[in-house]
Amino acid sequence: MNIKWKLMAIILLSVLLLAGCGNGGIGSAGAGSLDYQYCASQMSLWGDVCGTAFRAELTLGEWDGTGSRPLTLVYSEPEALRGVSIVCEGGVWAVKYEDLTLTGSPAERLSLPAQVFSLTGEVTFIGTEPLPEGGNASVLSVRLASEDNGGKDAGQSPATARVCAAHDGGKSRPISVSLDLPDGRSAAVNVTSYVRLPAE
Repeated sequence: MNIKWKLMAIILLSVLLLAGCGNGGIGSAGAGSLDYQYCASQMSLWGDVCGTAFRAELTLGEWDGTGSRPLTLVYSEPEALRGVSIVCEGGVWAVKYEDLTLTGSPAERLSLPAQVFSLTGEVTFIGTEPLPEGGNASVLSVRLASEDNGGKDAGQSPATARVCAAHDGGKSRPISVSLDLPDGRSAAVNVTSYVRLPAE
């Protein structure tokens, strides 16, 4: 696919995909199950955003619960996004492909599979469910902070997320995150591998 068509595909898909979740911090009620959100990590992801299936590799920097989290998301699927990278450094979003770099809205919209690992809001439910390999996972419902809920209008319900996290040696690791926005759009992100990186 030549670079012109790749650019058009990036812009089109960025319009179709959801805007990312943003800033603030999770309340203390779910802090133990969501501590993975604050450490540097690498993961392999697959899932669905607005009806578009994707696969990607994600590297996340440490996060203090405020502002944009440093990240690099590299898509391998869909084919139109193969090799496209989404990068956030110092709150500046960029989408990169070969020698092409775009900043702003297209990059941030394509970042949703990464942004679900930096949720902010209020934990409204905590439960457990069995894991296929044995043991239990924590399941949390999160009502997203107002600035993170996909442009909620007056009278609309806030956006919610469902987080499933396992616990290894007292530390949590994400298994899946799903997100429902007030306008009916949704996303589901599954983690096939997860590695915590050493603190900087």
